[in-house]
Parts: sequence; structure tokens; C-alpha cells
Amino acid sequence: MSAREVVVLHHLLGVTDGVRALAEHIRHLGADVRVPDLLDGVIHADMTSAAAHLERLGMDAVVARAEAALTDLGPGAVLVGLSLGAVPAQRTAQLRGDCAGVVLVGACLPPDAFGAVWPPGTPVRIHAAADDPVFRDEGDRDAAEAFVTAAPDVRLRLHPGAGHLLTEEGSPDLDPEATAEILADVAALLRPSVPDR
Repeated sequence: MSAREVVVLHHLLGVTDGVRALAEHIRHLGADVRVPDLLDGVIHADMTSAAAHLERLGMDAVVARAEAALTDLGPGAVLVGLSLGAVPAQRTAQLRGDCAGVVLVGACLPPDAFGAVWPPGTPVRIHAAADDPVFRDEGDRDAAEAFVTAAPDVRLRLHPGAGHLLTEEGSPDLDPEATAEILADVAALLRPSVPDR
């Protein structure tokens, strides 16, 4: 059922075991989950090689791959964007205007990045570590704070610490408490479409 579909858009390292584990946690919430591969199946062990790959590939190509992977996405889906994946998640939600919500982790663009107005009725939940240098120093935190001011039903949660890949099992960045809050946000965004039992 498309109203209970969740799309997890992966971070710069690719569709890692940690990304798959997060997707499995979301499946346990009762959702149908898809995890498009935006990097041709390449999985990186470190951010340096991952960044070099992205530079060769180009951000436009990543966004185009996400768009192609989501052409059949039904209305009412929840998008989860992890770092790199936040860009196509935010873009898809803004241009479509029919998503049940967006959860951005470790990255955020300004609310008008892909249109003048954020679509009403599309909640946004933004999670990052308060001292993550990527989020703090590359404009993402400023964009997230502007988002909270500019659009209704946008929440920013800054978690203690400096990790970037908060949900990545097997990484020193993993924050189990942040991951639990992120999963709770996904569950809450799914809830209106879950039938009464």
C-alpha cells in the first residue's frame, strides 16, 4: 500500500549494511521499504573515497538516479534522507507535494531550494548531531533553522555529539538514542495511514 511506503535514500558511503539495517528497523514498523542504490552498487569504507566518487559522478547524476527510482512512488510515502540522500529526499517531497513526511538526517537544504514554498501538509523532521562539523559548518544547520521558521510542522532535533552517520550500525558515529528518535518520527509519520486494529 503506497500510503505506508518508506523510501530510504542512502548516505555517501552507499547502501551499506547499516543502511540496510535501518531499512529493516523501518520494516518492523509495518512499512513497505525501498532503498534505491544511487551509486551503482559501490560501497565505500571511508568518506574520503566516497567524496571522490561523488565528485566524479556529480550531484546532478545522483539526483537524476533518485528521480528515476521514484517515478512509480505513490502518494503518502515517507522519505528518509541520510546525509547525501537528504538532497533527493527534500527535492522529491518539495516537487511532488504529496508525501506524508520527510525525515532528514545529517543534512538539510534551505526550504526554498527546489521551490518558493514548502508544500503544506508535508511535515519535516531534521536530525543531526549538534557538533557534527559537516552539518554545523557547511550551511546545513543554518538551512534547518531557516526551515523551522519558514514552514509549518518542521522540527529540528540536535543530538549530543559530533557524529555524522547517526543511524549507521558498525560506525563509531552510531547514536542508538538518536536512531530510536528517528524511527519514532518515521512511525509517527506513518501512523495516519495505518488502519485501526
